[in-house]
Amino acid sequence: MDKLRPWARALAILTALHILCVVMFWRAVMFGGDETTGNYFAWAIIPIYPVEIGIAFFIQKRLKELGHVSSGAWQVIVGSLLLNPFALGWWIPISVLLSLSAARRDALSRAA
Repeated sequence: MDKLRPWARALAILTALHILCVVMFWRAVMFGGDETTGNYFAWAIIPIYPVEIGIAFFIQKRLKELGHVSSGAWQVIVGSLLLNPFALGWWIPISVLLSLSAARRDALSRAA
């Protein structure tokens, strides 16, 4: 589990950036902000999302190999293709981070 800690930290940072970009994009679109600013944030999501999904896939795959989760890593890829990164794409890495947190708690309770 400790080997996944840097990956989880990277995923958390990228997810925070993703959510910030989504909020700023929708703020510019819905509340009459500057369209140019909204476009900058929309374009910023494009390189973040594939890297974020790749790290989430890696973490989910390791959790499945270690027997901590029942869902496979393929579900991360399918979810990323089905969910729009500008609307609900942020939920995939959040759910992987929540699974990792639950697996850590479970591992700690087994060790105690």
